[in-house]
Amino acid sequence: MTFKIKTFAEARSILDEFCQRIDKKPASTNKTLKKEPNRDGYSEAWWLAQKGTTPAFNSDRSIAYLTAYVEIAGPHFYGSGIPLEDGFMYPDRGVMKAMLHAGCVAIRKNSKGLFELTPKGRKLILGTKIASLAQLRPDRKRLVFDILKELKIDVSDWANYKGPPAANPKYCYQWAFEKPDKFVVLCLWHDELEEENGRIFQIKNYRRRSRSPHPVRVRRAERADEHIAKAYNQGLPIRVVVVAGKDRTKGRILDEVAWAVTSYDFDTGEHLLERGAKPEKNEGYQEIEYSAHEGEAWKRTALITQRRREHKFRAKKIEEALAKNHGHLICEVKGCGFDFLRRYGDIGRNYAHVHHREPLSKAPKSGKKLTLADLAIVCANCHAMVHIGGACRDLDTLIPPAG
Repeated sequence: MTFKIKTFAEARSILDEFCQRIDKKPASTNKTLKKEPNRDGYSEAWWLAQKGTTPAFNSDRSIAYLTAYVEIAGPHFYGSGIPLEDGFMYPDRGVMKAMLHAGCVAIRKNSKGLFELTPKGRKLILGTKIASLAQLRPDRKRLVFDILKELKIDVSDWANYKGPPAANPKYCYQWAFEKPDKFVVLCLWHDELEEENGRIFQIKNYRRRSRSPHPVRVRRAERADEHIAKAYNQGLPIRVVVVAGKDRTKGRILDEVAWAVTSYDFDTGEHLLERGAKPEKNEGYQEIEYSAHEGEAWKRTALITQRRREHKFRAKKIEEALAKNHGHLICEVKGCGFDFLRRYGDIGRNYAHVHHREPLSKAPKSGKKLTLADLAIVCANCHAMVHIGGACRDLDTLIPPAG
């Protein structure tokens, strides 16, 4: 069995990292490389006979150790020692005893003491916001029907089908579901998720998928886009079903940590989903654009970190404009001056787009401090024309002078 982590130094670094992040202190065991496997570690009885201090299975220390072992070796690792190029890392005896007693791991008696992560153990480690992308890869195939029932979403209509309810094609191949006013459920493909600086996220656009020549896929994509927009507007959390395989046949699991839509462009459908992020309501204005932010890794990282800072600035920009214009949001494009409240009455109150005058792609790698002057209130038509063709046009020259 070959693991992705090759050396003891690498493995120890990962163990320390997870302990520092979860338990707030370095690992106290596995400090030295072992040249030979632990022959006693093959036996489940040896682990259960541990008489020393045994931490609770759900303590920060236990979760940190188990998370690290799975990151180093995957969901199956030898109790006799995780084999590395230069030796072996022995699993902590007290932690593994606690995990065995709690049913978070099982040990295969006929496979040389191979610890196997159980569904309970997976739920335990995925319940932390610092689980890695590798740990989110599905290792079993749950039915969407069962996951939705677990989340207490009404699936009674699935029974209106001649075959098993869970196989109802009207529902089982959908990518998005909803518990009204509570949360949205999205199926996300593991291969399309990204990981940077400890964050797991996805940048996507379902409207591009809606251009598919297959009508069924178009409907699925449109439904997913509608649910994401709704979650963004209403500040609803996202429960994610992580899917493996292009046709979803290899695996499906429910992520125990909720996600959030932290950015959504209503003009294009581009959006950013982040694991563990706090959902916030975004009613009354639209997300500033980020369609030009793709490309180099530093730009993608800047996008993620800057999104979270910008939310408060967007809200402040709205407040500033309302105060300046006595409760009205007026388009700042020279020659426009459109006002949603004046044009549409009460349904247009406090509504406008918030535009970033200079795209992030032009910012220096060191970053740029955002100010309210960097943002502008614009109407939907002007916002579309500012960016048509992928450009970012100047607001003072967007509308040609009359005559």
